[in-house]
Amino acid sequence: MSPEQALGKNDSRSDIFSLGSTLYELATGRPAFRGTTPMETMHKVARCECEPLAEVGPDLPEALVSVIERCMACDPKAATKPRTSWPRPASGGCERDRRDRGGRRR
Repeated sequence: MSPEQALGKNDSRSDIFSLGSTLYELATGRPAFRGTTPMETMHKVARCECEPLAEVGPDLPEALVSVIERCMACDPKAATKPRTSWPRPASGGCERDRRDRGGRRR
């Protein structure tokens, strides 16, 4: 759930926040927002009170941390900046996907 949803102001940018929240949990093994009750958790989401990713996952790659933090930005406009300003993947990361079955580049 995004802060906008918690405050009843849902728009399409909340999907980006939800993606970031899901990536946070996948990368760290714990949810970004934890409260003792569902209502407390929703208040933490609305106030963007999560544990800093650098503290929870200090060994995570910087590019991954940057993308997750960008997706989970409290200001939804920050999360939707043009993709050209997002971190670039490490070279060769998707090399296999760019080749056909015969090993030739597509």
